[in-house]
Amino acid sequence: MIASIFTEGNKEAVAKFTWRTLYIGNMHFQDAYDYDIQRLMRCDIHYAVPDGRVIPFCSYNSGPIYRTEVEKKFSIPIPDWQAAKKQGGASLKTIETMGINGEVIVDPEYYKVRALKGAPGMSSA
Repeated sequence: MIASIFTEGNKEAVAKFTWRTLYIGNMHFQDAYDYDIQRLMRCDIHYAVPDGRVIPFCSYNSGPIYRTEVEKKFSIPIPDWQAAKKQGGASLKTIETMGINGEVIVDPEYYKVRALKGAPGMSSA
C-alpha cells in the first residue's frame, strides 16, 4: 500500500493510502502546574489560527492564553452573525481576508481577476 506512493508518485496514491490508514495521536495533558516546554516542542498536533499562526495543541488548550485570545479575537456573537448572513454576508470578514488586527490583507477581487486570466491553479468557474 505505501509502495504505490513512491512508485506512482501522484495524489491518488497518497489519497488511497490515507483513506485506509488511521492516525493515532498521543497528547500529554498539560496545565499551569505541569507545563513542560520540552514536551511542548515535540507536540505533533497543531491548530492553524486565522491570523496565520500555528499553535501546538498542548499550549493552545493549556491555560488562559491562546484559546481565550483566539476566541475573543475571531468570534462574533451569534445574533450579529445571523443578521449579517440575512444581508448576504457582505459585512462578515472572512478568514481569507482578515489580517492580525482585523484589517483586510487580501482583496477578494484579486482572485477573481486571476481566475479570469487563467492563472495556474485558478479555475475560471
